Amino acid sequence: MARLALAGLFVVSGLSKLRDRTGTRRAVVEFGCPHPLAGPVAFLLPLTELATAVALVPSASATWGGVAAIGLLMAFSAAIAVNLARGRRPDCHCFGQLHSAPASPAALARNITLAAVVGFVVWHGGEAGSDPIAWTQKVSGTDLAMLIVGTVCLVLFAFGGWFMFQLLMQHGRLLARVESLEEALRTQGVAVGTSEQPQLAPAPAGLPIGAPAPIFDLPNLDGERVSLDSLLAAKRPVLLTFTHPGCDPCKSLLPQLARWQQNFAEQLTIALLSEGSAEDNAAEIGRYELPHILLQEDREVGVSYQAHSTPSAVLVRPDGTIGSRVAEGTDAVRRLLLSSAAADGAPEAFRLPGTGNGAEPSPQQAPRPGDPAPSLQLLELGGDVVALADFWGPETLILFWDPSCGFCQQMVLDLMAWEASPPLRAPQLLIVSTGSVEANRAMGLQSPILLDHSSEAMRAFGAHGTPTGILIDVDGSIASELAVGGAAVMSLARREQPRVFAAVR
Repeated sequence: MARLALAGLFVVSGLSKLRDRTGTRRAVVEFGCPHPLAGPVAFLLPLTELATAVALVPSASATWGGVAAIGLLMAFSAAIAVNLARGRRPDCHCFGQLHSAPASPAALARNITLAAVVGFVVWHGGEAGSDPIAWTQKVSGTDLAMLIVGTVCLVLFAFGGWFMFQLLMQHGRLLARVESLEEALRTQGVAVGTSEQPQLAPAPAGLPIGAPAPIFDLPNLDGERVSLDSLLAAKRPVLLTFTHPGCDPCKSLLPQLARWQQNFAEQLTIALLSEGSAEDNAAEIGRYELPHILLQEDREVGVSYQAHSTPSAVLVRPDGTIGSRVAEGTDAVRRLLLSSAAADGAPEAFRLPGTGNGAEPSPQQAPRPGDPAPSLQLLELGGDVVALADFWGPETLILFWDPSCGFCQQMVLDLMAWEASPPLRAPQLLIVSTGSVEANRAMGLQSPILLDHSSEAMRAFGAHGTPTGILIDVDGSIASELAVGGAAVMSLARREQPRVFAAVR
Protein backbone atom coordinates (compact mmCIF):
# COMPACT_ATOMS: atom_id res chain seq x y z
CA MET A 1 0.00 0.00 0.00
CA ALA A 2 2.90 2.36 0.70
CA ARG A 3 4.31 1.67 -2.76
CA LEU A 4 0.97 2.21 -4.50
CA ALA A 5 0.28 5.43 -2.56
CA LEU A 6 3.73 6.81 -3.41
CA ALA A 7 3.36 5.76 -7.05
CA GLY A 8 0.00 7.52 -7.28
CA LEU A 9 1.48 10.64 -5.69
CA PHE A 10 4.36 10.79 -8.19
CA VAL A 11 2.02 10.08 -11.15
CA VAL A 12 -0.25 12.98 -10.23
CA SER A 13 2.73 15.26 -9.60
CA GLY A 14 4.46 14.33 -12.86
CA LEU A 15 1.39 14.61 -15.08
CA SER A 16 0.39 17.92 -13.50
CA LYS A 17 3.84 19.40 -14.15
CA LEU A 18 3.81 18.16 -17.77
CA ARG A 19 0.41 19.74 -18.31
CA ASP A 20 1.62 23.11 -16.97
CA ARG A 21 5.09 23.42 -18.48
CA THR A 22 5.13 27.22 -18.22
CA GLY A 23 4.30 27.19 -14.50
CA THR A 24 6.85 24.44 -13.87
CA ARG A 25 9.55 26.44 -15.68
CA ARG A 26 8.70 29.55 -13.66
CA ALA A 27 8.85 27.59 -10.38
CA VAL A 28 12.24 26.10 -11.33
CA VAL A 29 13.62 29.60 -12.02
CA GLU A 30 12.18 31.02 -8.79
CA PHE A 31 13.84 28.23 -6.79
CA GLY A 32 17.22 29.33 -8.13
CA CYS A 33 17.85 27.20 -11.24
CA PRO A 34 19.92 29.10 -13.87
CA HIS A 35 17.72 30.38 -16.68
CA PRO A 36 19.47 28.39 -19.49
CA LEU A 37 18.81 25.13 -17.58
CA ALA A 38 15.23 25.93 -16.59
CA GLY A 39 13.68 24.47 -19.76
CA PRO A 40 15.46 21.08 -19.66
CA VAL A 41 14.94 20.74 -15.90
CA ALA A 42 11.23 21.58 -16.21
CA PHE A 43 10.93 18.85 -18.88
CA LEU A 44 13.03 16.12 -17.20
CA LEU A 45 11.67 16.56 -13.67
CA PRO A 46 8.11 15.28 -14.36
CA LEU A 47 9.49 12.45 -16.53
CA THR A 48 11.71 11.39 -13.60
CA GLU A 49 8.70 11.45 -11.28
CA LEU A 50 6.70 9.27 -13.68
CA ALA A 51 9.58 6.81 -14.06
CA THR A 52 9.89 6.61 -10.27
CA ALA A 53 6.17 5.88 -9.97
CA VAL A 54 6.43 3.05 -12.50
CA ALA A 55 9.45 1.56 -10.70
CA LEU A 56 7.65 1.51 -7.33
CA VAL A 57 4.84 -0.80 -8.50
CA PRO A 58 6.61 -4.12 -9.30
CA SER A 59 8.37 -5.82 -6.38
CA ALA A 60 11.49 -6.42 -8.47
CA SER A 61 12.14 -2.70 -9.01
CA ALA A 62 10.56 -1.33 -5.82
CA THR A 63 13.93 -0.81 -4.11
CA TRP A 64 15.36 1.22 -6.99
CA GLY A 65 12.11 3.17 -7.26
CA GLY A 66 12.37 3.94 -3.55
CA VAL A 67 15.96 5.16 -3.94
CA ALA A 68 14.89 7.45 -6.78
CA ALA A 69 11.95 8.72 -4.72
CA ILE A 70 14.22 9.52 -1.77
CA GLY A 71 16.56 11.39 -4.12
CA LEU A 72 13.71 13.50 -5.49
CA LEU A 73 12.26 14.26 -2.06
CA MET A 74 15.65 15.21 -0.64
CA ALA A 75 16.33 17.48 -3.63
CA PHE A 76 12.95 19.17 -3.13
CA SER A 77 13.60 19.53 0.61
CA ALA A 78 17.06 21.02 0.05
CA ALA A 79 15.67 23.59 -2.43
CA ILE A 80 12.91 24.58 0.02
CA ALA A 81 15.34 24.81 2.96
CA VAL A 82 17.83 26.99 1.04
CA ASN A 83 15.12 29.42 -0.09
CA LEU A 84 13.59 29.61 3.40
CA ALA A 85 17.03 30.34 4.85
CA ARG A 86 17.38 33.23 2.37
CA GLY A 87 14.01 34.64 3.37
CA ARG A 88 12.35 33.68 0.08
CA ARG A 89 9.11 31.75 -0.34
CA PRO A 90 8.60 30.87 -4.02
CA ASP A 91 5.54 28.86 -5.05
CA CYS A 92 6.39 25.14 -4.93
CA HIS A 93 4.17 24.23 -7.93
CA CYS A 94 4.22 20.67 -6.58
CA PHE A 95 1.11 19.57 -8.45
CA GLY A 96 1.01 22.06 -11.33
CA GLN A 97 -2.28 23.89 -11.65
CA LEU A 98 -3.97 21.44 -9.24
CA HIS A 99 -2.19 22.87 -6.22
CA SER A 100 0.59 25.40 -5.69
CA ALA A 101 1.53 27.13 -2.46
CA PRO A 102 4.52 29.16 -1.21
CA ALA A 103 7.42 27.15 0.16
CA SER A 104 7.05 26.76 3.92
CA PRO A 105 8.25 24.68 6.87
CA ALA A 106 5.04 22.63 6.46
CA ALA A 107 6.06 21.65 2.91
CA LEU A 108 9.50 20.70 4.23
CA ALA A 109 7.94 18.54 6.96
CA ARG A 110 5.64 16.89 4.38
CA ASN A 111 8.60 15.90 2.19
CA ILE A 112 10.50 14.50 5.18
CA THR A 113 7.43 12.43 6.17
CA LEU A 114 7.14 11.06 2.63
CA ALA A 115 10.85 10.29 2.65
CA ALA A 116 10.32 8.23 5.82
CA VAL A 117 7.60 6.21 4.05
CA VAL A 118 9.95 5.67 1.10
CA GLY A 119 12.66 4.59 3.54
CA PHE A 120 10.27 1.94 4.84
CA VAL A 121 9.89 0.59 1.29
CA VAL A 122 13.65 0.61 0.65
CA TRP A 123 14.34 -1.07 4.01
CA HIS A 124 12.15 -4.06 3.03
CA GLY A 125 14.10 -4.40 -0.21
CA GLY A 126 13.00 -7.27 -2.43
CA GLU A 127 10.34 -8.36 0.09
CA ALA A 128 8.39 -5.14 -0.31
CA GLY A 129 4.97 -6.80 -0.23
CA SER A 130 2.75 -8.18 -2.99
CA ASP A 131 3.37 -7.50 -6.64
CA PRO A 132 0.23 -5.96 -8.22
CA ILE A 133 1.34 -7.13 -11.66
CA ALA A 134 1.82 -10.73 -10.48
CA TRP A 135 -1.55 -10.58 -8.70
CA THR A 136 -3.33 -9.78 -11.96
CA GLN A 137 -1.98 -13.06 -13.39
CA LYS A 138 -3.65 -15.08 -10.64
CA VAL A 139 -7.19 -13.76 -11.03
CA SER A 140 -9.67 -15.28 -13.45
CA GLY A 141 -10.38 -13.76 -16.83
CA THR A 142 -13.85 -12.64 -15.75
CA ASP A 143 -12.55 -10.90 -12.63
CA LEU A 144 -9.77 -9.24 -14.60
CA ALA A 145 -12.24 -7.99 -17.21
CA MET A 146 -14.51 -6.60 -14.50
CA LEU A 147 -11.50 -4.88 -12.90
CA ILE A 148 -10.52 -3.29 -16.21
CA VAL A 149 -14.08 -2.15 -16.95
CA GLY A 150 -14.45 -0.72 -13.43
CA THR A 151 -11.15 1.12 -13.74
CA VAL A 152 -12.13 2.56 -17.13
CA CYS A 153 -15.49 3.71 -15.72
CA LEU A 154 -13.77 5.32 -12.76
CA VAL A 155 -11.35 7.14 -15.06
CA LEU A 156 -14.19 8.29 -17.32
CA PHE A 157 -16.17 9.49 -14.31
CA ALA A 158 -13.16 11.45 -13.01
CA PHE A 159 -12.53 12.93 -16.45
CA GLY A 160 -16.19 13.92 -16.78
CA GLY A 161 -16.10 15.68 -13.43
CA TRP A 162 -12.88 17.50 -14.37
CA PHE A 163 -14.31 18.49 -17.75
CA MET A 164 -17.51 19.81 -16.16
CA PHE A 165 -15.48 21.83 -13.66
CA GLN A 166 -13.36 23.34 -16.44
CA LEU A 167 -16.51 24.10 -18.47
CA LEU A 168 -18.10 25.92 -15.54
CA MET A 169 -14.89 27.88 -14.91
CA GLN A 170 -14.69 28.88 -18.58
CA HIS A 171 -18.36 29.89 -18.51
CA GLY A 172 -17.68 32.10 -15.50
CA ARG A 173 -14.68 33.73 -17.19
CA LEU A 174 -16.75 34.41 -20.32
CA LEU A 175 -19.54 35.98 -18.27
CA ALA A 176 -17.04 38.22 -16.46
CA ARG A 177 -15.48 39.27 -19.78
CA VAL A 178 -18.89 40.00 -21.32
CA GLU A 179 -19.81 42.15 -18.31
CA SER A 180 -16.54 44.09 -18.56
CA LEU A 181 -17.07 44.65 -22.30
CA GLU A 182 -20.63 45.83 -21.68
CA GLU A 183 -19.39 48.23 -19.02
CA ALA A 184 -16.74 49.59 -21.39
CA LEU A 185 -19.38 50.11 -24.07
CA ARG A 186 -21.66 51.90 -21.62
CA THR A 187 -18.90 54.32 -20.70
CA GLN A 188 -18.62 55.17 -24.42
CA GLY A 189 -22.34 55.88 -24.67
CA VAL A 190 -23.25 52.64 -26.54
CA ALA A 191 -26.62 51.13 -25.66
CA VAL A 192 -26.18 47.70 -24.08
CA GLY A 193 -28.87 45.50 -22.54
CA THR A 194 -32.45 44.37 -23.21
CA SER A 195 -33.98 47.83 -23.09
CA GLU A 196 -34.90 49.32 -26.47
CA GLN A 197 -34.21 52.83 -25.18
CA PRO A 198 -30.70 54.14 -25.92
CA GLN A 199 -28.45 54.12 -22.87
CA LEU A 200 -26.49 57.34 -22.54
CA ALA A 201 -23.07 57.54 -20.96
CA PRO A 202 -23.05 59.33 -17.61
CA ALA A 203 -22.11 62.99 -17.78
CA PRO A 204 -18.56 63.82 -16.68
CA ALA A 205 -18.29 64.77 -13.03
CA GLY A 206 -17.86 68.43 -12.21
CA LEU A 207 -18.66 71.80 -13.70
CA PRO A 208 -18.04 72.55 -17.40
CA ILE A 209 -14.51 73.64 -18.25
CA GLY A 210 -14.41 77.41 -18.60
CA ALA A 211 -17.34 78.03 -16.23
CA PRO A 212 -16.77 80.47 -13.35
CA ALA A 213 -15.42 78.67 -10.31
CA PRO A 214 -17.74 78.93 -7.26
CA ILE A 215 -16.27 81.32 -4.72
CA PHE A 216 -15.77 80.37 -1.08
CA ASP A 217 -14.37 81.80 2.13
CA LEU A 218 -13.32 79.11 4.67
CA PRO A 219 -11.26 78.99 7.88
CA ASN A 220 -7.91 77.24 7.96
CA LEU A 221 -6.55 75.22 10.90
CA ASP A 222 -5.52 78.45 12.67
CA GLY A 223 -8.99 79.99 12.27
CA GLU A 224 -7.91 82.52 9.62
CA ARG A 225 -10.27 83.03 6.67
CA VAL A 226 -9.02 82.02 3.21
CA SER A 227 -10.97 82.72 0.03
CA LEU A 228 -10.63 81.51 -3.54
CA ASP A 229 -9.52 85.00 -4.57
CA SER A 230 -6.66 84.91 -2.04
CA LEU A 231 -5.52 81.52 -3.38
CA LEU A 232 -5.54 82.91 -6.93
CA ALA A 233 -3.71 86.10 -5.95
CA ALA A 234 -0.35 84.54 -6.93
CA LYS A 235 -1.64 84.19 -10.54
CA ARG A 236 -1.06 80.45 -10.47
CA PRO A 237 -3.53 77.61 -11.07
CA VAL A 238 -5.10 76.21 -7.91
CA LEU A 239 -5.67 72.48 -7.41
CA LEU A 240 -8.62 72.13 -5.02
CA THR A 241 -8.42 68.72 -3.38
CA PHE A 242 -11.42 67.48 -1.38
CA THR A 243 -10.50 65.15 1.49
CA HIS A 244 -11.77 63.80 4.82
CA PRO A 245 -9.69 62.97 7.92
CA GLY A 246 -11.29 59.51 8.16
CA CYS A 247 -10.78 58.59 4.48
CA ASP A 248 -8.01 55.97 4.06
CA PRO A 249 -7.36 56.69 0.34
CA CYS A 250 -7.07 60.38 1.30
CA LYS A 251 -4.42 59.51 3.90
CA SER A 252 -2.39 57.62 1.32
CA LEU A 253 -2.50 60.64 -0.98
CA LEU A 254 -1.49 63.28 1.60
CA PRO A 255 2.32 62.69 1.59
CA GLN A 256 2.27 62.82 -2.21
CA LEU A 257 0.35 66.11 -2.18
CA ALA A 258 2.92 67.54 0.22
CA ARG A 259 5.78 66.53 -2.08
CA TRP A 260 3.96 67.91 -5.14
CA GLN A 261 3.43 71.25 -3.41
CA GLN A 262 7.17 71.44 -2.65
CA ASN A 263 8.17 70.45 -6.18
CA PHE A 264 5.76 72.81 -7.94
CA ALA A 265 5.39 75.67 -5.46
CA GLU A 266 6.23 78.22 -8.18
CA GLN A 267 3.81 76.72 -10.70
CA LEU A 268 0.79 75.45 -8.78
CA THR A 269 -1.07 76.07 -5.52
CA ILE A 270 -2.56 73.02 -3.80
CA ALA A 271 -5.40 73.61 -1.35
CA LEU A 272 -7.06 70.89 0.75
CA LEU A 273 -10.74 71.36 1.52
CA SER A 274 -11.56 68.95 4.31
CA GLU A 275 -14.52 68.11 6.51
CA GLY A 276 -14.64 67.55 10.25
CA SER A 277 -13.28 69.48 13.21
CA ALA A 278 -10.05 71.43 13.33
CA GLU A 279 -8.67 69.00 15.93
CA ASP A 280 -9.30 65.90 13.79
CA ASN A 281 -7.79 67.53 10.71
CA ALA A 282 -4.78 68.84 12.63
CA ALA A 283 -4.08 65.30 13.86
CA GLU A 284 -4.47 63.57 10.48
CA ILE A 285 -3.60 66.25 7.90
CA GLY A 286 -1.80 69.08 9.70
CA ARG A 287 1.39 67.11 10.24
CA TYR A 288 2.10 67.16 6.48
CA GLU A 289 2.63 70.94 6.62
CA LEU A 290 0.56 71.75 3.59
CA PRO A 291 0.16 75.54 3.44
CA HIS A 292 -3.58 75.61 2.67
CA ILE A 293 -5.85 73.29 4.70
CA LEU A 294 -9.38 74.70 4.74
CA LEU A 295 -12.38 73.40 6.68
CA GLN A 296 -15.87 72.98 5.25
CA GLU A 297 -18.85 72.83 7.58
CA ASP A 298 -20.87 70.24 5.65
CA ARG A 299 -19.29 69.63 2.21
CA GLU A 300 -20.89 72.83 0.94
CA VAL A 301 -17.92 73.74 -1.28
CA GLY A 302 -17.57 70.18 -2.59
CA VAL A 303 -21.25 70.18 -3.54
CA SER A 304 -20.89 73.52 -5.37
CA TYR A 305 -18.01 72.03 -7.42
CA GLN A 306 -19.96 68.74 -7.90
CA ALA A 307 -17.23 66.80 -6.09
CA HIS A 308 -19.28 64.17 -4.28
CA SER A 309 -16.55 61.78 -3.03
CA THR A 310 -13.13 61.88 -1.41
CA PRO A 311 -10.42 62.09 -2.49
CA SER A 312 -11.29 64.19 -5.52
CA ALA A 313 -9.78 67.28 -7.13
CA VAL A 314 -10.48 70.01 -9.65
CA LEU A 315 -8.19 72.58 -11.26
CA VAL A 316 -9.08 76.30 -11.17
CA ARG A 317 -7.32 78.54 -13.70
CA PRO A 318 -5.62 81.79 -12.63
CA ASP A 319 -8.53 83.72 -14.16
CA GLY A 320 -10.99 82.04 -11.75
CA THR A 321 -12.56 79.62 -14.24
CA ILE A 322 -12.80 75.83 -14.10
CA GLY A 323 -9.77 74.19 -15.73
CA SER A 324 -10.72 70.50 -15.49
CA ARG A 325 -13.47 68.06 -14.70
CA VAL A 326 -13.57 66.59 -11.20
CA ALA A 327 -11.00 63.80 -10.77
CA GLU A 328 -12.32 61.15 -8.35
CA GLY A 329 -9.94 58.71 -6.65
CA THR A 330 -6.21 58.70 -5.97
CA ASP A 331 -5.16 57.63 -9.48
CA ALA A 332 -7.41 60.23 -11.09
CA VAL A 333 -5.97 62.97 -8.86
CA ARG A 334 -2.44 61.93 -9.87
CA ARG A 335 -3.42 62.03 -13.55
CA LEU A 336 -5.00 65.44 -13.11
CA LEU A 337 -1.79 66.84 -11.65
CA LEU A 338 0.28 65.82 -14.68
CA SER A 339 -2.01 65.69 -17.68
CA SER A 340 -5.48 67.22 -17.34
CA ALA A 341 -4.39 70.88 -17.10
CA ALA A 342 -4.65 71.51 -20.83
CA ALA A 343 -6.64 74.73 -20.31
CA ASP A 344 -5.31 78.28 -20.60
CA GLY A 345 -3.00 79.23 -17.77
CA ALA A 346 -1.92 75.69 -16.89
CA PRO A 347 1.73 75.36 -15.84
CA GLU A 348 3.96 74.25 -18.67
CA ALA A 349 5.25 71.35 -16.56
CA PHE A 350 1.78 69.79 -16.71
CA ARG A 351 0.92 70.54 -20.35
CA LEU A 352 0.79 67.69 -22.80
CA PRO A 353 2.74 68.17 -26.03
CA GLY A 354 0.57 69.82 -28.65
CA THR A 355 -2.35 70.62 -26.33
CA GLY A 356 -4.06 73.88 -25.56
CA ASN A 357 -7.56 75.13 -24.82
CA GLY A 358 -8.82 71.57 -24.48
CA ALA A 359 -7.64 70.53 -27.95
CA GLU A 360 -6.52 67.00 -28.75
CA PRO A 361 -2.77 66.35 -28.83
CA SER A 362 -1.29 67.08 -32.22
CA PRO A 363 0.68 64.32 -33.99
CA GLN A 364 4.34 64.18 -33.12
CA GLN A 365 7.25 63.05 -35.20
CA ALA A 366 9.09 60.15 -33.57
CA PRO A 367 12.65 61.01 -32.54
CA ARG A 368 15.37 59.40 -34.64
CA PRO A 369 18.57 57.69 -33.46
CA GLY A 370 20.98 60.38 -32.33
CA ASP A 371 18.23 62.85 -31.36
CA PRO A 372 17.91 63.87 -27.70
CA ALA A 373 15.36 61.79 -25.80
CA PRO A 374 12.14 63.74 -25.05
CA SER A 375 12.14 65.50 -21.68
CA LEU A 376 9.10 64.42 -19.67
CA GLN A 377 7.88 64.25 -16.08
CA LEU A 378 6.01 61.16 -14.87
CA LEU A 379 4.85 59.60 -11.62
CA GLU A 380 6.57 56.82 -9.72
CA LEU A 381 4.39 54.12 -8.15
CA GLY A 382 4.97 55.80 -4.79
CA GLY A 383 3.52 59.07 -6.11
CA ASP A 384 6.72 61.12 -6.56
CA VAL A 385 7.07 63.21 -9.71
CA VAL A 386 10.32 62.39 -11.51
CA ALA A 387 11.90 63.40 -14.79
CA LEU A 388 12.94 60.82 -17.37
CA ALA A 389 16.28 62.60 -17.57
CA ASP A 390 16.95 61.55 -13.96
CA PHE A 391 17.48 57.99 -15.22
CA TRP A 392 20.05 58.86 -17.90
CA GLY A 393 23.63 57.93 -17.07
CA PRO A 394 23.95 54.24 -17.75
CA GLU A 395 22.51 53.01 -21.01
CA THR A 396 18.75 52.62 -20.49
CA LEU A 397 16.15 50.44 -22.16
CA ILE A 398 12.72 52.13 -21.95
CA LEU A 399 9.91 49.55 -22.15
CA PHE A 400 6.44 50.91 -22.91
CA TRP A 401 4.03 48.61 -21.11
CA ASP A 402 0.39 47.88 -20.28
CA PRO A 403 -0.39 45.36 -17.47
CA SER A 404 -3.60 44.32 -19.25
CA CYS A 405 -1.83 43.67 -22.57
CA GLY A 406 -1.69 39.94 -23.34
CA PHE A 407 1.58 40.28 -25.28
CA CYS A 408 3.12 42.06 -22.26
CA GLN A 409 1.98 39.31 -19.91
CA GLN A 410 3.59 36.69 -22.14
CA MET A 411 7.04 38.23 -21.63
CA VAL A 412 6.84 38.72 -17.84
CA LEU A 413 8.73 35.46 -17.18
CA ASP A 414 11.47 36.40 -19.64
CA LEU A 415 11.82 39.82 -17.97
CA MET A 416 11.99 38.25 -14.50
CA ALA A 417 14.69 35.85 -15.66
CA TRP A 418 16.58 38.72 -17.33
CA GLU A 419 16.38 40.78 -14.11
CA ALA A 420 17.66 37.82 -12.07
CA SER A 421 20.62 37.19 -14.39
CA PRO A 422 21.25 40.10 -16.80
CA PRO A 423 23.83 39.57 -19.55
CA LEU A 424 27.19 41.31 -19.52
CA ARG A 425 26.91 45.10 -20.03
CA ALA A 426 23.12 44.87 -20.14
CA PRO A 427 21.24 48.21 -20.14
CA GLN A 428 19.20 49.22 -17.13
CA LEU A 429 15.46 48.67 -17.61
CA LEU A 430 12.93 51.48 -17.11
CA ILE A 431 9.25 50.53 -17.52
CA VAL A 432 6.84 53.27 -18.60
CA SER A 433 3.38 51.82 -18.03
CA THR A 434 -0.32 52.55 -18.13
CA GLY A 435 -2.75 50.96 -15.65
CA SER A 436 -3.17 51.37 -11.92
CA VAL A 437 -0.50 51.31 -9.25
CA GLU A 438 -1.82 48.00 -7.95
CA ALA A 439 -1.80 46.33 -11.39
CA ASN A 440 1.80 47.37 -12.01
CA ARG A 441 2.98 46.22 -8.59
CA ALA A 442 1.24 42.87 -9.07
CA MET A 443 3.55 42.03 -12.00
CA GLY A 444 6.40 41.38 -9.55
CA LEU A 445 9.08 43.07 -11.67
CA GLN A 446 12.02 44.66 -9.87
CA SER A 447 12.87 47.41 -12.37
CA PRO A 448 11.61 50.97 -11.76
CA ILE A 449 8.11 51.67 -13.13
CA LEU A 450 6.78 55.09 -14.11
CA LEU A 451 3.09 55.76 -14.79
CA ASP A 452 2.04 57.10 -18.19
CA HIS A 453 -1.75 57.22 -17.77
CA SER A 454 -2.32 59.58 -20.69
CA SER A 455 0.22 57.81 -22.99
CA GLU A 456 2.13 61.10 -23.22
CA ALA A 457 5.53 59.36 -23.17
CA MET A 458 4.47 56.83 -25.81
CA ARG A 459 3.41 59.61 -28.15
CA ALA A 460 6.60 61.56 -27.48
CA PHE A 461 8.74 58.57 -28.48
CA GLY A 462 6.51 57.62 -31.43
CA ALA A 463 5.40 54.29 -29.91
CA HIS A 464 1.94 53.12 -30.95
CA GLY A 465 1.49 49.91 -28.96
CA THR A 466 2.80 47.67 -26.18
CA PRO A 467 5.23 46.12 -25.58
CA THR A 468 7.65 48.47 -27.33
CA GLY A 469 11.25 49.25 -26.36
CA ILE A 470 13.90 51.83 -27.24
CA LEU A 471 17.49 52.30 -26.09
CA ILE A 472 18.72 55.57 -24.62
CA ASP A 473 22.47 56.21 -24.62
CA VAL A 474 24.49 57.40 -21.62
CA ASP A 475 24.19 61.01 -22.79
CA GLY A 476 20.38 60.88 -23.04
CA SER A 477 20.16 60.46 -26.82
CA ILE A 478 18.20 57.89 -28.80
CA ALA A 479 20.41 54.85 -29.46
CA SER A 480 18.14 52.48 -31.40
CA GLU A 481 15.03 52.24 -33.51
CA LEU A 482 11.78 51.27 -31.75
CA ALA A 483 11.62 47.54 -31.03
CA VAL A 484 8.01 46.36 -31.33
CA GLY A 485 6.89 43.10 -29.70
CA GLY A 486 8.26 40.94 -26.91
CA ALA A 487 10.91 39.15 -28.99
CA ALA A 488 12.31 42.41 -30.37
CA VAL A 489 12.39 44.03 -26.92
CA MET A 490 14.21 41.05 -25.38
CA SER A 491 16.72 41.18 -28.25
CA LEU A 492 17.55 44.76 -27.23
CA ALA A 493 17.77 43.74 -23.57
CA ARG A 494 20.12 40.84 -24.37
CA ARG A 495 22.17 42.87 -26.87
CA GLU A 496 21.27 40.46 -29.66
CA GLN A 497 20.33 43.39 -31.93
CA PRO A 498 22.94 45.97 -32.94
CA ARG A 499 22.32 49.56 -31.87
CA VAL A 500 21.63 52.13 -34.60
CA PHE A 501 23.27 55.55 -34.36
CA ALA A 502 22.63 58.61 -36.47
CA ALA A 503 25.50 60.06 -38.43
CA VAL A 504 27.56 62.68 -36.63
CA ARG A 505 26.22 66.12 -37.55
